[in-house]
Amino acid sequence: MTTGSAGAQTAPFHRFHFDVEAGYYLEDSAVVGERVLGGRSIYGEALLVRCEITEEFGSGLRVAINSPNENETYNIGFRCDPESGLISFTFRHARAGSTDEDWVTLEEFKGEIVGRRGERLTFTLSTDGSHLSASFGEYKLERDLNFQPGELHFYAFGSTGVANFYDLGEFVS
Repeated sequence: MTTGSAGAQTAPFHRFHFDVEAGYYLEDSAVVGERVLGGRSIYGEALLVRCEITEEFGSGLRVAINSPNENETYNIGFRCDPESGLISFTFRHARAGSTDEDWVTLEEFKGEIVGRRGERLTFTLSTDGSHLSASFGEYKLERDLNFQPGELHFYAFGSTGVANFYDLGEFVS
């Protein structure tokens, strides 16, 4: 772990390796989500070394924060452009429609450049009830969610890389 992440333990409590083809995703285990929803703050370092051309959602590494009945979600994280290698912050808030595949996007943001493929990317994440506090690269996000999160998990789309997760301790608002 690098300096500048004060308070974090020296070894990651979890490591997520991923190698996912275009058009597919890989969901990480629940260990990170359980920690964050349990009141802990995490710090992470990610490295994306390959990004595939994929659907509009794009390749990269994201976290999904779902409502208890899973009919509403926030997806935030890193999106990698396979041609330029630029990695940007991405944010999407969506609600389920009448079918599993009929999601309505309520809010979406793409574009804040936070790094390049092959560079170490940093992020932090914590929740306090229905309040989300996160940073991805230099981009900071504070958000009151419309729900108390029921599930939180990281996942990779059409990319190859690794993410290391460190425990920063109890969330302090």
